[in-house]
Amino acid sequence: MSGGLLRAALLCCALLPALTLAEERIDHFAISLKVQPDGELLITERIQVTAEGDQIRHGIYRDIPTTYSLPGGLRRHTPIDVLSVQRDGNPEPYKKESTQWGVRYYLGSPEEFVEPGQHVYELQYRMDAQLHFSASKDELYWNLTGNQWQFPIHAVTARIELPDGARIDQMTGYTGYTGRTDGRAYTVVSQRDNVVELATTEPLAAEEGFTVALDWQAGLVKRPNALVHALRLVWDNLSVLVAVLAVLGLFAYYMHGWRKVGRDPAKGVIIPRYQAPKDVSPARAGYVWNEGFGQQFSDLEAMTITVTDLARRKALSIADAPKSTAFILSKGELDASAQPHEQALYQELFANAKSEIRVGNKYVKALSEALSAHSQKLSEWGDRLFSKNRKTWYLGILGALLAFVAMGLLGDPVMLFALFPIIFVAVGMGLMAFGWQTLTGGGPSNLVGIVPMLFGLPFALGGLGTAVAMLYSTSPYVAASVVLIVLMVWLFRRWLEAPTVEGRATLDALEGYRDYLQLAESDTLARAADAPAMTIALYEQHLPYAMALGVEQQWTARLSAAIASGVVQWSEPTYQPEWYRNSSRFSTPSAMSGALLAATASASTPPPSPSSGSSSSSGSSSSSGGGSSGGGGGGGGGGGW
Repeated sequence: MSGGLLRAALLCCALLPALTLAEERIDHFAISLKVQPDGELLITERIQVTAEGDQIRHGIYRDIPTTYSLPGGLRRHTPIDVLSVQRDGNPEPYKKESTQWGVRYYLGSPEEFVEPGQHVYELQYRMDAQLHFSASKDELYWNLTGNQWQFPIHAVTARIELPDGARIDQMTGYTGYTGRTDGRAYTVVSQRDNVVELATTEPLAAEEGFTVALDWQAGLVKRPNALVHALRLVWDNLSVLVAVLAVLGLFAYYMHGWRKVGRDPAKGVIIPRYQAPKDVSPARAGYVWNEGFGQQFSDLEAMTITVTDLARRKALSIADAPKSTAFILSKGELDASAQPHEQALYQELFANAKSEIRVGNKYVKALSEALSAHSQKLSEWGDRLFSKNRKTWYLGILGALLAFVAMGLLGDPVMLFALFPIIFVAVGMGLMAFGWQTLTGGGPSNLVGIVPMLFGLPFALGGLGTAVAMLYSTSPYVAASVVLIVLMVWLFRRWLEAPTVEGRATLDALEGYRDYLQLAESDTLARAADAPAMTIALYEQHLPYAMALGVEQQWTARLSAAIASGVVQWSEPTYQPEWYRNSSRFSTPSAMSGALLAATASASTPPPSPSSGSSSSSGSSSSSGGGSSGGGGGGGGGGGW
């Protein structure tokens, strides 16, 4: 190797450690803090940095918190007023941006680059509402540097000046990462009555900081009076105020709506009845008694009951399919007293001159259309007897959504997105309910109900998890208010529904009739001498009503008791209806009805569409030692840009 190359190689080796050690850092962080008699803090930060063109290209940014958490989930907002920004003794342009908990100042210009080397940035600003007051002491608990700096800090010095006449009593400093309580890498350089100068004794790594807490005698700093303090607390927590007012307002609105349109008419005197109310078919009785379709009374149950009643009236007949578990419904003569829902069912079952229809595991389009027509006619009739008052309910939801928006704009931005997890939960729960209803309907094809259940589960869990995370990130007052609002919306959906005067009268009549159906024969005859005695015709006449009103077992038990005692003559030990042919498969009409319901559910549910793709399987004061690094006011951090 030539002498020139050797010298170059040796020079590179000598410079390599220096190049490796070169890093962007804060060489000196000097802060001057003055507590003024009006309670404001006048702060000057002189930050000497070494720039290498890596992160510090245009300048540095400084994050300063202006929103702090108070006990009980409340917040305190502290306005900040920037007085001057300089770099190397000259005015420096800057830009301000809002962050979730404060402000960010970009020191420098995007059109200019900072030359590598050392530069001194000076930021002077004023802040309010940062002191802690007790009966005999005033305290400053201040994070001098902030614990979110992206650079290490080689040295920190601080000068804290209190109002004239103040005497520093207790003082403690904390160094290290956020939350550390035993870091004491600092020294007191000098201290007079109202002035103290501090300096760190060890460098601070990135995200380490220096916090100090000290107190002095009360009476030298003006304190806000109780009214001003309360008003400021309310102003700083407007989202909490809106949340509380939203809960009270929504409750008052819904209660007013309930009193106006949702309160049920007064219940009448219940008297025993031996006949169903006029023009109330068995399906209508079940619909009214259960106040519409739901988990207690489904549209399939209503149709099965109507089919049973039409069979009793010989408008159709039911028979077992040969060598199958299916049923055959055969056409008969529909009587002139048939009600609209019965007519609609009959017409759809035997449309296009059909004389019979098979009800089993295979989907039958005519049965699905009959179910839809039957349910629609029942619902149209039920609208006369019940009012859902959905307009009142929807207006309450609109008010709740506006409250969420107001909370989001006034301090809890997460509330602007609160509707999305609620929608996810609602969709997921709806799919799971639909899947469960399909799954429990009976029949092999009803296993398809597992699909919407599995599809809805991640929606529900994901929405619930997101909602919990959102509520956890906001004020507990806001979170509790949101839970109460959602609960009220859910509860009043049902509470605002109310029977009309006609509906209340029908319910009263059905209650008296239902009491008659579920009494024992001896009790019925003991209560009223004019009560009809049990016969086969009487049993068959009231059986569909007993099924609709949920007392079929009691009503059948009366017939069985009458047969056993000899009051009703019957050759077989148990009753089997004549209008159901080949009835040996079932011991009771209830068993037959249950099988018919399962078969109807399967035959009226269309199969899933085939997939077009492939599938595969797979407590104390901070100044006396009760604080920590990163605590108190001030803080934040910064980096380069």
